[in-house]
Amino acid sequence: MDIRVPTRIPKALVTVAYPTEDYWDIHRTRRLMVLGRIFSEKLRKTIREKMGAAYSPYAYNLSSRVYPGYGTFQAVVKTDPEDTQRVVRQVKKIADDLSKNGITEEELRLAVGPVLTGIKDFRKTNEYWMNHVLKGSKRHPVQLDWSRTMMEDYTLIKADEISEFAKKYLDNAKAAVIIVKPGEKKAVGSE
Repeated sequence: MDIRVPTRIPKALVTVAYPTEDYWDIHRTRRLMVLGRIFSEKLRKTIREKMGAAYSPYAYNLSSRVYPGYGTFQAVVKTDPEDTQRVVRQVKKIADDLSKNGITEEELRLAVGPVLTGIKDFRKTNEYWMNHVLKGSKRHPVQLDWSRTMMEDYTLIKADEISEFAKKYLDNAKAAVIIVKPGEKKAVGSE
């Protein structure tokens, strides 16, 4: 889907999204987050370093806490309008490669290491305990258990697990592509 917006900013926004699942299987949600970190690194190496098409492409999973079974894995790239199709092809190529060939132990190590360091630091803050553990825990007491299993769960993630997640969720046949470009806003009903 191409969307035109009136703007002075001469950049386009490319989003390639894949359906995933809701938040409540925390084991799955954590692994989808790691897959997002690995995908982000591949975007950085190809879109930024090789193509020079964007400075800070990224990917992430957003699993719904509200809608059962609903989530999206998204790759997002801000680029020049003339590079959008080339970027879409590269994003889909990365998804295809991860889906077919999986990930390496090195890719997993590079993705999980900073997460573990971040968890150690984050768990020391009141923000974590108030906003991520206690907030909503009366309605969802499982959140208290999540705080106890977080470090161990991340350290137990295996490359073949993430490879299976890539195979299951990064299906280009199910991808939605949204491209937002600068341009004149069309009147409703005009083509």
